[in-house]
Amino acid sequence: MTSAIDDDTEDDATGESRARLRAESAARRQAQDDALRSANALYFAIINKTQSKTDSKVWDDGEGSAGAARSIVAAQSRARKEAERRQLEKDNASRVMRLSQVHAKVDDGDGHLDDIDA
Repeated sequence: MTSAIDDDTEDDATGESRARLRAESAARRQAQDDALRSANALYFAIINKTQSKTDSKVWDDGEGSAGAARSIVAAQSRARKEAERRQLEKDNASRVMRLSQVHAKVDDGDGHLDDIDA
């Protein structure tokens, strides 16, 4: 026994219209891809021909420019950091001197604090 249902649509009108629609769809997608490629090529050709008109070198604009202001602020920052470094060294030296003068006291159980150095 064999099946009496014909489920092969490739050999009748349905299959023919499917094949025709598949070919039309592929052609339409190919045309869209080609149009997009040519538009992109044109766009990138325009971009590549465009020259930059922006002067991004701020350090060569003279007095009062952003570059000059950056130089001034950088010099002030370096001077401030150097002053802070010198002050920190003085503070640390003072702490080291005070710590060198500290003597530990130990309670050995007799109720009197004794110097360790003694």
